[in-house]
Amino acid sequence: MATVCDTAALLRNNILLALAAYEERTGEDPRPHLRQAAAVLERTLEKTQSTIFLWNDLCATKCELARQETLHGQNASELLRSGFAACQHAINLSPEIHVGYLNQACLHREEARTQLTLGEPVNIKPGLDALALATQRKPGDSEILVEEVLLHMLEARSQATHNKPPQSALQAAQRVLDRLGQSFPGIHPFYVLSADLLRTKLDTAQESVSASELQAGVALIDEGLRKHPNDPDIRLGKASTLLVRAETKKGKDARTDLTAALTLLDSVRPILGQRAEFLALEARAQQIRAALTISKSRS
Repeated sequence: MATVCDTAALLRNNILLALAAYEERTGEDPRPHLRQAAAVLERTLEKTQSTIFLWNDLCATKCELARQETLHGQNASELLRSGFAACQHAINLSPEIHVGYLNQACLHREEARTQLTLGEPVNIKPGLDALALATQRKPGDSEILVEEVLLHMLEARSQATHNKPPQSALQAAQRVLDRLGQSFPGIHPFYVLSADLLRTKLDTAQESVSASELQAGVALIDEGLRKHPNDPDIRLGKASTLLVRAETKKGKDARTDLTAALTLLDSVRPILGQRAEFLALEARAQQIRAALTISKSRS
């Protein structure tokens, strides 16, 4: 049972996490508040009997901070190590609860993302094993399905980077995403992941994406934008898809896609402009613009 001290620490942690989430939505850097949120729990754990609530929240906070560090182009390896330790404490205290394994899978996802960033082969098996244990305790949970899609997409990108066929990982991601959409129709992460998966397919196995699949994918992203018109991640996903499509087209059609992608990038710059992913897409857009300008001048 949580003590008064534990409850106060958890409340402070939740407030700081809410501030960090607001900062992310408004384009500010959420990492200072995330660091404070983790420190609150760490200080409390130094002087109180450990409870699953403190360890679980510390694990989740460390995972979110690791995600933000990676998004900002920083190495999160040390955060991940301390996060895994916190998760293991939570699991040891209450192995029957699914959340410890779900948070563990979150850390394995960020570990895989770090491996991908460093050019190392990605190993998603530890994350899938953690999700299997979480599923045994809470079947059909939407967060478990979301984590599994993310892991398979990271594996696909890793395989493509190392000149291995990514189709098996892409198909696995699609199957789980379909389950998410069927079980939780209209849920926000479904649209974000749909955009991410289409972009991943185009980046890793473009030749296997048919014109009809591309059209259906863009239509699904547009559906997500109608339901969540200001969502920056869905907008970024569409911008990325349009950039890939612009690279494969010529003339007016390519310039139309490029213009639409640049408009979307401009719209999310105040929110996502600090992310390494955004900066990479913006650089890609400028390269395409330069190539199209040269092509137009020669025609």
